[in-house]
Amino acid sequence: MFRLSHPERLGAVAGALDESERVVLTCHVRPDGDAVGSMLGMAAALENAGKEVICYCQDEPPGNLSFLPGFERLVHTPPLPFPEGSALLVLDCSEADRIGEHGARMVDEAHRLIVIDHHLGQDMCEGSDTSEKQSDARSDDFCVQYIDPDIFATGALCFAVLSQLKWNITPEIATNFYTAILTDTGCFRHSNTTALAFDMAARLVEMGADPYDISDRIFERVPFRKLALLNLALDTLSLDLQGRVAMLHITRSMQAQAGASVQDSDDFVRYARCIDGVEVSAFIKEISDELVSVSLRSRSWFNVAAVAKSLGGGGHFHAAGFRAKGDAPLWRQRLVGMLQPIFEQREHKSSMAAQEAAG
Repeated sequence: MFRLSHPERLGAVAGALDESERVVLTCHVRPDGDAVGSMLGMAAALENAGKEVICYCQDEPPGNLSFLPGFERLVHTPPLPFPEGSALLVLDCSEADRIGEHGARMVDEAHRLIVIDHHLGQDMCEGSDTSEKQSDARSDDFCVQYIDPDIFATGALCFAVLSQLKWNITPEIATNFYTAILTDTGCFRHSNTTALAFDMAARLVEMGADPYDISDRIFERVPFRKLALLNLALDTLSLDLQGRVAMLHITRSMQAQAGASVQDSDDFVRYARCIDGVEVSAFIKEISDELVSVSLRSRSWFNVAAVAKSLGGGGHFHAAGFRAKGDAPLWRQRLVGMLQPIFEQREHKSSMAAQEAAG
């Protein structure tokens, strides 16, 4: 139905799912709409096909996703020891440590490993033979994966897999996959939005997804505490490096003052990104004493994934993040210091190119 790159890999993943009778589904820590929508949609499809499923994610998803069909099936206690004979389906991440504290053990104990993702990361198949005993018992097709960083959402890849299998897409599954696509394209506003995104969204609507209801529940039902926290965060908004970098942050005390949680601030980075002239935006949130989570966004040429990766994180070219020790004021200073030479290097190259063009 959909033309995607490497159809043989898509077919291998579809075949592995069809052959698996018991599947544990998981995703990355701090799950977003794409991770949760992909997991719940795939779980419903697998269950409808007669499979036994468990949906595990280490962290609680944002509250605005609680309307999704099957949300109540999510568990946050790791299924360990891993259920005998079960496949592990990893969605929206391709690194065991991104699953969380128990990710490596789950990969090690799984009967089969299946990965569907659209992020650039380590090859989980190459790193899956963590136990010599397990490695000897595993077949060559123990790990199959479909990873395509050119696709806008993991939910889209899941939709393609189910289409390959010719499994029925119910309105519940369509709602989850539509949510995955909607959120990871930023309501079809991000640079990753393609004609295929609109094509898939349209088909999911035909299959029962309600665009108005989904958007209303995710974006138009904001608790007051979130706006109270945003009010405090906007007081920290500032421009650096001649207006090309915008930053804002929240501290633990701000969260307490607003009666809010860290999850209430998940989309605050967009308020820095939307400023005219800004190339890089950063939102720094203190998630515990001496630990911050940093979200990075860029508008055009700046690869924020490279910066995040150098600090132990990852993501996409225009959207990435990392966690690090320290507080918000400290990381504001560090980020400016890290970003400045990159901007200066680009200015130097542009200046040299202009001189060469002038003769």
